[in-house]
Amino acid sequence: MGPAAMPMISDAYHDHIPETTGVEDILKEQDRHNQDRRDLFLLVLELERGNVSKACQIIGAQRSTYNQWCLDYHEFRDRCQEIQESLFDMAEGKLLDNVEGGQQRAIEFYLECRAKDRGYVKRREVTGDGGGPIKVIGELPREQIELLQAAAKQGARQEVARLYEGETPALDGEVTEITDSGEADGS
Repeated sequence: MGPAAMPMISDAYHDHIPETTGVEDILKEQDRHNQDRRDLFLLVLELERGNVSKACQIIGAQRSTYNQWCLDYHEFRDRCQEIQESLFDMAEGKLLDNVEGGQQRAIEFYLECRAKDRGYVKRREVTGDGGGPIKVIGELPREQIELLQAAAKQGARQEVARLYEGETPALDGEVTEITDSGEADGS
């Protein structure tokens, strides 16, 4: 047997060391630690009724860490949203209990939120089709805008009403020019 056939002590030691050491192992361990912290956060978030700031405080994480987790881990973000949704469901259930119990304010609130199409609103919301933005079909010609500005400055509300109906109003005095600032110079 020559020297090449004899096992070296360093070879035997090398057999017991995993091949992936260093940065990869540290990152794997850190990810396991972060997963444990995210799982703990979700448990605390549920116990704290969806209060993100309180959950962060309890587990010792910054709010920015929570925000980053939401960006990086879609499952985590989805679970946080599920917790919030379950709290909304619980609150709706309590509201409905109060409605069924005949509590006047609960009934009014429910109708104002859920029966707007039946007229139960405190204020009127003006929207376009399907709740979208209002679409502008056309614009008034510049001449009509200028006449409206001049009429408004002179307090001619009846004249503005006639203009709306398609008539050209006769203003007090002749309007010779309307400046860029909207003021009328008349004679």
